Formats: sequence, C-alpha cells, structure tokens
Amino acid sequence: MTTARAWSRLEPVAREEKPNEGIRAEVADPLWLLARQWQLREFDAEDAGTPVWTRLAGATSGLTRFKAGGPDGTAGYEFEAGTAPLEALVEAEPPEVVAADKGFAVRAGAYLMRLMSTTTGVPAGYRAALPGAYLVAAAQVAPGQRLLARTVPDGVAAYAAFHQGLRGGGSPTLPANPPVPAGATAAVRAAAERFLDWYDNLTGATVSTPDMWRPERLEYQLSVAAPTATGEVVLAAEEYASGSLDWWSFDRVSGSLRASQGDAGGEVRDFVAAGIPTPVSYRGMPVPRWWEMEDAAVDFGAIGTTTDNTAALMLVEFATVYSNDFFLVPVPMDVGSLFRATSLVVTDTFNTRHLVRPASQSYRGDGFALFEHRHLGSAVRDSTFSLLPTVDEGHTAKPVEELWLLRDETANRFWAVESVVHAPDGTRVDRAEAFAEQVRQETAPGQTATPAADPDLPLRYFLRTQVPDHWFPLNPSDGAHMSSLLEVGLMPRLDGSEPPEPWANSSPNCASTGCTGRR
Repeated sequence: MTTARAWSRLEPVAREEKPNEGIRAEVADPLWLLARQWQLREFDAEDAGTPVWTRLAGATSGLTRFKAGGPDGTAGYEFEAGTAPLEALVEAEPPEVVAADKGFAVRAGAYLMRLMSTTTGVPAGYRAALPGAYLVAAAQVAPGQRLLARTVPDGVAAYAAFHQGLRGGGSPTLPANPPVPAGATAAVRAAAERFLDWYDNLTGATVSTPDMWRPERLEYQLSVAAPTATGEVVLAAEEYASGSLDWWSFDRVSGSLRASQGDAGGEVRDFVAAGIPTPVSYRGMPVPRWWEMEDAAVDFGAIGTTTDNTAALMLVEFATVYSNDFFLVPVPMDVGSLFRATSLVVTDTFNTRHLVRPASQSYRGDGFALFEHRHLGSAVRDSTFSLLPTVDEGHTAKPVEELWLLRDETANRFWAVESVVHAPDGTRVDRAEAFAEQVRQETAPGQTATPAADPDLPLRYFLRTQVPDHWFPLNPSDGAHMSSLLEVGLMPRLDGSEPPEPWANSSPNCASTGCTGRR
C-alpha cells in the first residue's frame, strides 16, 4: 500500500537550549547573505500597500457618577474627574476614623506649628498659645508621641476650628481662641489656609464619598458610570485591595447609577480624527531589512531564555518580525472619560480603502485583547476604552501592620499570624523575631523549652508543642460550620500562664476604632 504524506506546515526543531545564536543573525560571506535573503523572500514583492491616511470615528463621554459597591438601584454620587484621583476617593478614610486617630492629630498639629513658624508675620506668642487652645488627649497617644503631643496642638481639632471660621460660610474669620494679635491677621490667615489645603489634599475631607471598604472581604468595591449612545455604561471593581487602580480592575456590569430614568447621565460627543498614521517604534527596534546597522541600546540576541519559554519567544518574534506592522492613530481624550470607536478606515498607497475591525471581532473565540473590559459573568468583551483619573506613580511606605491568614489542613483550622505590628510604645516590631528572642532568653544553656519529664523514660510524648505568641486560631463565631464568620481565639501556654493576646489590640487607637484591620 502506498502512503501519501503531505505537510501544510513545517516547524523547525531547536537543537540548542537557547535561541541566542539564531536571533543574533551573525553576518557570514556575501553569497550566504543573498541566500538567506532569498529564503526570507525579501526579493519577492507582496503587493501590499502602506497606510498613508486613516479616518477614525467614534464617540466619547466623561464619567458622571460613582458609588460604593455595584449597581443596586440607588443613584451614585456625582463625579468630577479633576477633583481628586480615583484612588484617593476609594481609599479615603471616613471622617470619624480620621478624627479618632490621635497619632494623626499629633502629626497634623506638628505640621500646623511648622507653617506658623515659617510664615512671616505670625507672632511667637500666638504659636505658643496654639497647644493650649487645642489640647491633645495624651492618654490616647502612643508613648513614643507623648513628648511631642505636649508641644503641638490637636491638628484635627484645629482643622475643624479653622475650617468653620474661614470656609464655613459667611464672612471668613479666624477662631477667637487663641486671640490673634493686632496686625497679624493676614499672616495667621495665610498659614491657616495652607494648613487647610494640606489637610484636605491628604485626607480628602472636601470630597463627600461613601465608605467603599468591605471588612468581610478585606477589599474595596466601587463602580463608575458614563453615558454612551447605546445607554449608560457601568464599570465595577469588586476585588480592589490597594495599590494601582486602572482599567484591568473594572468589569462591565448591568444596571444604572443614574438618579432617575429621565436623567440623561451626561453628554456624549461624536469624535472624528483623520490624518497620517505614525509607525510604532521603540528602543532597540529592528530595522526593516536584515543585517543593516541597528541601535545597540537593546540587544535581543542576548536574551536570557530557553527554547521552552513560549511567552518569551513570542515576544522576541513580535519584536524582530512583526514590529513594523503596527501604526499609531492619536485620539485626544480627557482624563476620566470613555471612548468607543465605531469605524476605522485605512487608505493605502494604492488608494484602496480598508475597514479595520476590532481585533476581538477578527478572530474566532474570546481571544486576547488589551484595554477591553469583560462583561461580568460571561466571556463577551466590551470594546469601550476607559481613561480613568488615576495616579501614575505613588509613594508607598512599608506596611504599618502585616497579618497572615493561614489555612492549616492538618489541624483543620485557620490561623491569624501577626507578622509585623505596632508595639504598645508605637514602634514597629517583627513578632517572629521577638518571639524567637524571648525563647532564647527563657531557655537556659543546654536545655529545651519543654515541660519537665522523667529523665529515665526513653521517649517523651507531647500532645502539642508551644504555639508561638503571635499565632492566634480563628474559630467559627457560632460554632456550627466553618463557612460562618470567624473570630480570634487564644491559645493557652504550656506552663498554664495567661494566653497571649494580639498586640494590635494594645494599640492606642484600638479604643476608638476597634482595630478591625481596614487595610
């Protein structure tokens, strides 16, 4: 029997572990160069035109409303993109939490004193009277800040007084306590205005926002909305913890944030842009023809990958083969707006017009697409592009507290482990290191930290070992099933002494906030 074989696709088999030699495309003799160019079909014309003109049509609209959680039939808050970054609105602390934080009150009071000291014309007597006019409750301040609290005013109380007098309505006046000396009103007012601006920008006090924190999920949940020609678009972020908030955090959901059905929800503007497309370029981009001198800023031939790293090889293939197939069409947009392209017509050098469809409509299946929102609960993607009013870069300090939630399969329970917490004196302590040091101090040389036993017995068995002081069991609150809410339990020590309690509960701010772990 004769067997006919046919190949519709030939793929090379790599003989080396790394593709560096093939990517470098090292130069050999001229005949070899000509043969390689013939193999790569550089001598064949493709009769493909180059884009010379584009016409992009679409519609743009601004974000008009936002609310905590997803659409639930209630109207959202009015939204202005230039007011504050979206992260500031989402992560803003409620006013009652800010007012109860005495540590922040001390820091704000210290900044107020600095402004009063650096502003020309503020008398020294007025600065000296501020701490007495707005006393700080020293008993609620961490021991490490009590010395500073005696020399500065309560910044939260001072803000309330200055804000009520200067921005509370009516004619702006300074608080009567402490009295302002004659001739110093302008200087004190200038320092107070700077303090109010600093306080508002730091806390978001001027923006009335709902609390978007969900303590049962340890996440923020929010939704934003904008009008379109086909109806209101609502984007929801249901799993935002903290950090960077951008288009990938939001999914398209059904519902509305409008105040009423008759509310148009904002203005939708048509957009048309025509011009010459710009080729996309980047540093180290290969030149159109092989073996032409290139910029050595990026060396793709020195890529550190192996032949089984498919993602890296796909990136290298795109950068070296298909990089000059992409063009850029600028679309001016306002920050905090949505854009939906309705048509893109490209005219090439042969005066042929091509209607370019979205990539998600050009391929079968769901496909991979950037800058598109997924419809929550389905595989359908929304082609609306969102330019959210978020920060580009932010200053992030070390976590004030770090807590690990662990699942113990062997013991069939959950554990809350305090990794980094604030000690009662306000210092930042690594509890694992502190417990290890405590064990070293309590254990004599040559002994182990275990209960006494008969030394004549060959083996000793213990029902359990000593649980570290920073490990706390999480027990069901009702004792019925593990799917209910959990509460923190205590583990007694082996020596029968009082079980250790979480250090977070000893923080000076826990008396007012309850230390529920907002972040």
